[in-house]
Amino acid sequence: MGRAKPQTSMLGSIIAPTGSQRPERLVARNDFRKRLGEDSVAYLLACQAREEAERQEKDERLAAIARANINLLAQVAGFQRLRGNLDSALRLAVHAARLDLGLARYDKFSGACRTGCGVSHSPTGS
Repeated sequence: MGRAKPQTSMLGSIIAPTGSQRPERLVARNDFRKRLGEDSVAYLLACQAREEAERQEKDERLAAIARANINLLAQVAGFQRLRGNLDSALRLAVHAARLDLGLARYDKFSGACRTGCGVSHSPTGS
C-alpha cells in the first residue's frame, strides 16, 4: 500500500496565504469547497471579514495616537516659542510637521499640524 500524502498543502495555504492562494481565491475552487464543505468555507470567509474589520479598527486607533502625539509636539513648540526658545520651538514644529506629512499619506483626518504649528507669527518671532 502506498503512503497517503499529508494534506497540509491546503491548510498551509489557509494559514499563510500567498499571492494566488488567498482565501477568496481558494473558496472559489470547487475542489476546495468539496474537501472542506460549505460550512467550513463560510466560516473561513467570516473569519477573513472579521480580521479585515479588526485590522481597520487597529489602524484607526494607531492613527488617533499618532495625531495626539503630533498635536502634543505642536503645543510644546508653541510653549517654547512663548518662552523665547525659538530654536527649540522651530525644531519641535518641524518635527511635528514632518510626522504630520507622513501621517497624511495614510490618514484622511491629518492636517492639524499644518494649521496649528505656527511657531513665529512675525519676522522677529514675538
